Amino acid sequence: MPTLTINGQSVRVAEGETILDAARGASIDIPTLCWYPKLPTAGNCRICLVSVEGSGKLLPSCATTAAEGMVVTTESDAAVANRRSVLSMLLERYPVERIHADGARNEFEALVHRYDMPTAHRAALPLRKGDHRLADPMILHDMSTCILCTRCVRACEDIQVVGVLDVAGRGADAHIIVGAHGDRNTPAAPGAASACASVPRGRSTTSCRTRSSASTRWRTRSAWCARSARTAAWAAKWT
Repeated sequence: MPTLTINGQSVRVAEGETILDAARGASIDIPTLCWYPKLPTAGNCRICLVSVEGSGKLLPSCATTAAEGMVVTTESDAAVANRRSVLSMLLERYPVERIHADGARNEFEALVHRYDMPTAHRAALPLRKGDHRLADPMILHDMSTCILCTRCVRACEDIQVVGVLDVAGRGADAHIIVGAHGDRNTPAAPGAASACASVPRGRSTTSCRTRSSASTRWRTRSAWCARSARTAAWAAKWT
């Protein structure tokens, strides 16, 4: 079992575990966005990068295996600068006026506060939009606060195995849709949406990084799936 040092603390981990596993086991918080404990590692958000002694670049803690003698700093100047850069980019297409000065509605906003991020838009980029088909009562989502971590898509595919959600488009046009194989014109498999909704606190919904706690007040079980793609204005009405 390798022993490494994280922020000056000696941590022993099982063979094959990552730096992130080691840190969490020692109650050391490394922020994440795309990582989810029951999903395969994606490593695409780059928010969990840390400094490792002897490495010429920051390393993703979620995808880097812990090694004997490794010395890790989670909040180095370089790591913090990287996180602020990622957050700044994501904020450009986030409804910053909804971020409360005295608190956070979700995990993403908590990181915005944690790293004292300015919330004024620097560019005239539009908020994200997604699949707003009013005819679909099971999955209707407001994409304006989506940060494209894709956790909802991967949870729907890999944990609930129904494939209701997908990513369509590329670059600035990328967005979450409801449909099979990334095609909004191809319906998902019959019953897939209800299968997703039938799981109490379904993984596609609880995995979302920008899910507001207010959305837990939905009246119907279909709202569990409706919350999968994120935010707070769904098909059903809350009480």
